[in-house]
Amino acid sequence: MSTAWIVQVDRRRDYSAAGEYGEMKEIFSSINRAFDPKAAIEHARRVLKGMQQGDYIVMAGDPALCAICVTVAAEYFGSCEILRWDNQKLNYSTMLLQF
Repeated sequence: MSTAWIVQVDRRRDYSAAGEYGEMKEIFSSINRAFDPKAAIEHARRVLKGMQQGDYIVMAGDPALCAICVTVAAEYFGSCEILRWDNQKLNYSTMLLQF
C-alpha cells in the first residue's frame, strides 16, 4: 500500500481525503520557529528515506517546505507523485512530476 506524505501538518485542517491514497504520515509538524533551510532539507531527507516509489507527497503547508520535499523525492526517484487539493472538486487530484 502507498503512503501519503503530508508536507506540513496543520492540526486545524482535515487531511482525511488523502487517506484514500494510502497511510498518512507527516514530514513536518506545524512549526512556529525561524525557518532554517539547511535543517529543513536534512529533516526531509531523514524522513523521506522511508518513501517508496508510488508514494504521494501531499502539498500542504509552507510552499518552501513543499519544494524541499519534492526536490528530495526527485533525488531519490527522479520523479514524484503529488496530491494537490482541488477547490472545485473538494478532493485531492494526483500529478506526476518527472525530472
